[in-house]
Amino acid sequence: MTVHNWRAALARLDGAYSDNTIRTYRSDIQAYEAWCVGQGIDLFPASPEMIASFIAARAPIDAASTLRM
Repeated sequence: MTVHNWRAALARLDGAYSDNTIRTYRSDIQAYEAWCVGQGIDLFPASPEMIASFIAARAPIDAASTLRM
């Protein structure tokens, strides 16, 4: 698996977005990362099919408002 330093990339956004937005991004990416590790796949680049599979896997767990774009 390829290691991606998404935490450093997210840290570069500090000050550009509210703390709540950054916290939400971090939480969402951590959930996606855990799912990818469980699937044995790389986080990035993420194909549309991978994102759709992740959302489908989260549907029983997350509220519809969380999954909605």
